[in-house]
Amino acid sequence: MKKNKKFYFSLVAVLIVMIVAGGIFLKTAQGKANADMVSNVGQGISIPVSTVAVEEGTLADTVFAVGAIQPSASYDVNAKISGEVAEIFFNVGDTVKEGDVLFKMKDNTFNSDKASKAQGLKNQMDLAKIQYDQATKTYNDSKILFESGAVSSDQLDQANLAYKNAKANYENASLSYNAGVSGLSDQSDYYTVKSPVDGLITDRNIEAGMFASTQNGFTIIVDDSLKINATIASKYIGQVAIGQPVNIYVNTLNQYYTGEISSISYAAKKGSYPIEVLLKNSDKSIYSGMFAELNIEVAHKENILLIPIESLIKEGQTEYVYKIVDGIAVKTPVTTGIRSNSQIEASGDLAKEDLITLEGKEFLKDGAQVMVK
Repeated sequence: MKKNKKFYFSLVAVLIVMIVAGGIFLKTAQGKANADMVSNVGQGISIPVSTVAVEEGTLADTVFAVGAIQPSASYDVNAKISGEVAEIFFNVGDTVKEGDVLFKMKDNTFNSDKASKAQGLKNQMDLAKIQYDQATKTYNDSKILFESGAVSSDQLDQANLAYKNAKANYENASLSYNAGVSGLSDQSDYYTVKSPVDGLITDRNIEAGMFASTQNGFTIIVDDSLKINATIASKYIGQVAIGQPVNIYVNTLNQYYTGEISSISYAAKKGSYPIEVLLKNSDKSIYSGMFAELNIEVAHKENILLIPIESLIKEGQTEYVYKIVDGIAVKTPVTTGIRSNSQIEASGDLAKEDLITLEGKEFLKDGAQVMVK
């Protein structure tokens, strides 16, 4: 039994050594092949490459961002006073119009107090009116008596002063009554709570029969106006502006929409700048919380030379491609411009339909012979 185990472990060890040795051999062989390919440049051996033609066309440089869809406006419509809730008229998910009654508070006690306070104010005004009428009559009688010499000028002055005071008191009492009644009417509105906008109810924390405070009520969003909050890299901040169009893709719905930048924050957060995009043509299938992909075009050029990004080779600060001329790879420096995901603007010693290398370019040197695959 022990001999079998020893034999087994020995066999496993030998297999491991063979696998490792084989891998090293293959890696070494591959590296040697690559080195041989590079060393053969200029010795009459053609390097196999694939090529692509330089194109002339139009290219747009876009900024990509992702953000969550949110309502452009949200309203918390809460009870204005504390008290017992009498009725609830809407639920979460319902749409409402401006002025729709959302809920009512019980107002029995208030109505009693309202009637009592209104009557008290009216009594004060009525009393002031009686006193004003009496003072007016006394003053008028005093003027007649003064003209006939029955009263002195001092008595007339006293009657006039009493008349003016009574008049002022009555005017103040009238103002107090009107203001008081208006205030009581305003307080009546506290017991009937209405929607301030057309929108969609997204939350409710109030129930009929509960004792509500000013923290209880509804949350309403303006559902026909949505926004997306996102951020863009600092290098693009000078290329975007309010009102700039945005292409929007909602992955959940597999639908494209249009929008525009509605605000830009110039206070960076971790190297990026917050922006807000207004979703223009929203529909009822879009819900708050969905994610959207944003593409903002920041540059657009026509009739420019285009090459694949993968054809570029960087050497320090220099960028170049290998142009194929009569079967020879010519190292050609280029100046690049705007780019898409796959193509980039290029200028230099290039022309439309020139062939440049894609695969195999890493094995080339200037002047190498090539074999196009």
